[in-house]
Amino acid sequence: MRILKRRGLLALLFVVLATVLAGCMPRGTGARAGWTVLTANDGRIYAVLATGEALALDAESGEVAWRYPLQPPAAPVGCGLPRQAEPEVGEAPLGAVYGRVTVLENEVLIGSFDGNLYALDRETGRLSWMYPVSEGVVGGATVFEGVAYFGAADHNVYALDLETLEMAWDAPFPTQERIWGAPAVNEERVYIGSMDQSVYALDRQTGEQIWSLSIGAAIPGDVMVVNGMVLVGGVDSRLHVVDADTGELLWQTERLDGWIWGQPLVVDDNVYFGSLNGTVYGYGLETQQRLWSPISVLGSLRAGPTLYDGQAAVGTNEGRVYLIDLEAGQAELLYGGPAAEQRGALLSAPVVVDNLIYVGSATGSVVALDPTMRIPELWVYPPAEDN
Repeated sequence: MRILKRRGLLALLFVVLATVLAGCMPRGTGARAGWTVLTANDGRIYAVLATGEALALDAESGEVAWRYPLQPPAAPVGCGLPRQAEPEVGEAPLGAVYGRVTVLENEVLIGSFDGNLYALDRETGRLSWMYPVSEGVVGGATVFEGVAYFGAADHNVYALDLETLEMAWDAPFPTQERIWGAPAVNEERVYIGSMDQSVYALDRQTGEQIWSLSIGAAIPGDVMVVNGMVLVGGVDSRLHVVDADTGELLWQTERLDGWIWGQPLVVDDNVYFGSLNGTVYGYGLETQQRLWSPISVLGSLRAGPTLYDGQAAVGTNEGRVYLIDLEAGQAELLYGGPAAEQRGALLSAPVVVDNLIYVGSATGSVVALDPTMRIPELWVYPPAEDN
């Protein structure tokens, strides 16, 4: 089989990114559409819609606590994406957002493809500050002890002191290619993957490299650190398990049926993850063996699973949500059908608050699902009267 050279592989990746990203964009604009990404905290759902509108919603009712920009969107255009009203001076929709939203005590951090890390006031939604870098922030920021760590498409890893808004390191750490995923951070180190096919461990205080390991494939997603291991998905259709201390490859899966992009889910000593070909896998981290036969679902799995009541919730680009029985290795369709499909692809990970599951669609909807109901759709933002 012919192996793509790096330049060709990156070009292919951008084609896939453009295809998977949003599925549609507003007519009459050249703006890049983002995903709809969600985070839950203290009874609120913090979301950035595909249009670049950020908002805080009450998790129970779906009522809006605030939105940024402050004006509500006008009637939808194109593929159902709402057109923004004219913003106040100094207030404009965020650029395309693909990475997770980070909720702090007083602020909400959002990385954007427009090359900025934004901070919105957590209570009001007003813009507190923005920190520019030279190219897009595709993954989200990881905050540890007052420092925001994030990578960018300019190949660099940044450490931003949130009190001074100055670099905590002498300089950003350079990799050889774009960074699309968010880092994992602990007391001593920052771990991050790059499209240059390597995963890096950096000294958290200085940003100096401790080790790097080439997995032989571009790394598009977030890395994860658990139980002394770094879990890394690649476009070689493998999950790689690396010793977090030494950078030694401990083991990797066989070549699976599609790229591993979303962050894995670890429960006890087992790891669960999905592929772009729409298959869910489970492995024992210590045994290195499959837990059950691979599970096929309808649609690709861009994001990783989320734990829900001992099960895993996954969303697909066909607008469907499945619950995966982690013991039996079986999938149950929770949400789908024509109405859900019209809302667009589900490209970011579901979030869970108490007994409810929340998903964001590529056409700019946030949907609350109650798995105990025969018709699980509890509420949708924007509500029908706003469409």
